[in-house]
Amino acid sequence: MKKPYDIHQFLRAWRKKKGLSQEHVANKLGLVKSTIQRWETGARAVDLSDLYRLAKLYEVDPVCLLLAPDDPSLAARLTRAKAVMTSITPEAADRWLATGDDIAGHAPEKKLP
Repeated sequence: MKKPYDIHQFLRAWRKKKGLSQEHVANKLGLVKSTIQRWETGARAVDLSDLYRLAKLYEVDPVCLLLAPDDPSLAARLTRAKAVMTSITPEAADRWLATGDDIAGHAPEKKLP
């Protein structure tokens, strides 16, 4: 059985996918290389503001950094879904999610407040 990945492995995978060294990322973010190393080994948690800065550097939506970059179109689909969700009413969002659940064969989740 394949072990699930942790965020630190995703951060390393996204950096490598973008062809950047730890030193380059550290320099762009105004950090030291050891901070990037610790994020990528899981020795240090990445905070939300740094996650947003990494996403900007890697040119992806921050939520994409929480997933493996294996599917090249995943980032684009997630960004598009986020744009749809933020541009419609809560009721329309509930219908949209229910349709997605139906298509995917998922049991509908409880309605959010």
